[in-house]
Amino acid sequence: MRPWYVITGAPSSGKTTTLAVLAKRGYRVIPEVARVVIDEGRARGLTIEDLRLDEAKFQQDVLVRKQQIEASLSPDETILFDRGIPDTVAYCQLHRLDASLAQEAAKASSYRHVFIFDRLAFEPDYARIEDDAQVQQLDRLLAQAYRDGGFTVTRVPVGSVEERADMIESMLH
Repeated sequence: MRPWYVITGAPSSGKTTTLAVLAKRGYRVIPEVARVVIDEGRARGLTIEDLRLDEAKFQQDVLVRKQQIEASLSPDETILFDRGIPDTVAYCQLHRLDASLAQEAAKASSYRHVFIFDRLAFEPDYARIEDDAQVQQLDRLLAQAYRDGGFTVTRVPVGSVEERADMIESMLH
């Protein structure tokens, strides 16, 4: 199995901050694809509302980009992903979209271990459109999407960024 790991969780769970610490420790980190797509759209003058107006298209664009990125990576290199392909399953379910393409893509993905961050207080930003109720639902949907995909999942409790990074690093093998 590839030495690929997913760090995921509901929006505002601290995963990206923890991944930045792990990157400083020398690990290769693949940034959150949805945020990259949003940032590219904003650079073209689009708003988050423009980008998410057609949620099905947005989720499809994110899924295709994730697949392209994973296809381009070495299967032998240790890589940490800020969200994996099954995240798209959860987001499709959250928005009541057909998740079948994402579910098929998730079956083909290969992650050694998945870390799901427990929630912190929700802090909205330019890319987050979910409300607190959706964030709670998304937390459950993410865990279910990875378990349904047969992935080994570990919950990462709330703690300092260093504690969370240490926990993940201790489980990379």
